[in-house]
Amino acid sequence: MHKMKLDAVVIMQIYELIFSIYANHEDLEGMQDILVRAKKASSYFHRKETYAIYYNMLSEYYDILLDGFYDTDNQDEERVLNKMLDAIEKTLFYSKQNISYDINHLYVKNILAKATILMRSNRGTIRKIDKLITNAKRIIIENTTEYADVRLQYYLVCAWYYALVQDDKDMAEVFIKDALELSNVIIPTDLQKIEDVIIPCANIYFELCCYNQAIGLLYKGTRLCFKHINTDSYAFIRQQLYNHFFQVGIEAQQVEWCQKMIKLIEIENKEIVDEKNRVIIPEEVRSL
Repeated sequence: MHKMKLDAVVIMQIYELIFSIYANHEDLEGMQDILVRAKKASSYFHRKETYAIYYNMLSEYYDILLDGFYDTDNQDEERVLNKMLDAIEKTLFYSKQNISYDINHLYVKNILAKATILMRSNRGTIRKIDKLITNAKRIIIENTTEYADVRLQYYLVCAWYYALVQDDKDMAEVFIKDALELSNVIIPTDLQKIEDVIIPCANIYFELCCYNQAIGLLYKGTRLCFKHINTDSYAFIRQQLYNHFFQVGIEAQQVEWCQKMIKLIEIENKEIVDEKNRVIIPEEVRSL
């Protein structure tokens, strides 16, 4: 009986791994195929743990479709957001009993995901968001180690909370620094560090109009990319970083920042062997 339970979870985790590979490549068809297979498997095993993993994957799928557009008036995006919230609620329901021995911390991760959506979609009251974050903090303290990856998610959610809800730059920065320090210990690749921490933290600084800090983080990201200057997997994120940099520079009316970055890009592009991996400088930026 116990072996069957273990095998069921392992199989679902394999689906989860394959799903994440498709997600990293933005392969919607591949993600949809895995979701169909995972749904059948979770129904076959008929266990809370397998349902929790499936609905967590489903919520991630809807999150990818939304691409950050949580606060929207678009009806199609509203429907996707509603489906995502429903998948989160189902994940919470099926993962609640396994808090103490769930190595993936699905329950608390989905509490934090729900808090994030309520903040960024303007759907939740401060009291409700506070309650979710406080509950998440208690569970994390009681059930995770010092270097658990869910703590990184917690720091980022708290940073967003102080930026969007409380407009408290100092407290937001405390959690940004916590996130950056933890990421240096637990994130294995520069690419993941840029995607999961550096860009989100730069966005938080941008939201707070802390342009110097945002620029500093984005520049740090470009230096990490420079270490992998001719690696294909870094080309897209390098372009993203520079696009964000120019967005902040224009908003801050810092033409000099943009000019210096254009010169740096032109120098680096000469070192990139494959032309398709070179950074494209938008004409509206050059015209500055």
